[in-house]
Amino acid sequence: MQVFYWIGPGTQKDDGKVFYQAFALNGVNYKIGDSVYLYPEDENYPHYIGRIVSAFVDERSGHADPHCIQVKWYERRVNLETHTRGIEESEREVFELEDTDVNPIGCISGKNCIVRARNYEEAYQRMRGFQSDWYFCRGYFLQASNSFQPYTPAELAIMDGSQPEEQTEQEPEPMAPRQYNRPPTVKRKASGGRACEECGATNTPQWREGPSGPRTLCNACGLRYCRAHARQAKRSGGGG
Repeated sequence: MQVFYWIGPGTQKDDGKVFYQAFALNGVNYKIGDSVYLYPEDENYPHYIGRIVSAFVDERSGHADPHCIQVKWYERRVNLETHTRGIEESEREVFELEDTDVNPIGCISGKNCIVRARNYEEAYQRMRGFQSDWYFCRGYFLQASNSFQPYTPAELAIMDGSQPEEQTEQEPEPMAPRQYNRPPTVKRKASGGRACEECGATNTPQWREGPSGPRTLCNACGLRYCRAHARQAKRSGGGG
């Protein structure tokens, strides 16, 4: 059973949504700006990493659970560069994406921390002694151009994600415990509602160029296409 309640008063907007700054889920307090893990659709896939942008109740949505969070996504470096798996520096690195999604609060599986830093060594020094899972981020991964954009000095000065727990002056506002047969899973959209033209996948670490143009293949199919294209070009060049 998942136990959930809001912390502090809410603010109602013109569209009927009621926004909150903090909430508790299964004995853990979360607030806007915290970095979290979220359950994936495939239980064999590593949990997603995101940052809570907003938290609200949307009774008009018609969904079974109106308690929602808007999440800013991060992608693991080892998903973008699979050859770096198992390397401590790469396992700790994430890239900030442009995508956001709205998901049920029950999708959250736990808490982590993301620190903005120029490199792993700098992040390690800042996070030494931190007990929870932590990652470092050097900047944005721009899916449209398949490129990396580093944080500006001003952006690097911001620690992004969960901070050590602080006492809150607001008393929790308990509500009836919410019970799920199993935690809901994240419905993480593909950027722009895309689907791979080769295999139909809608969720991928990045979109790659295919025979029909840029960002038409998922990461796996795109890599296969690039390798096949390179082999064909090599054979053509060798026969000339």
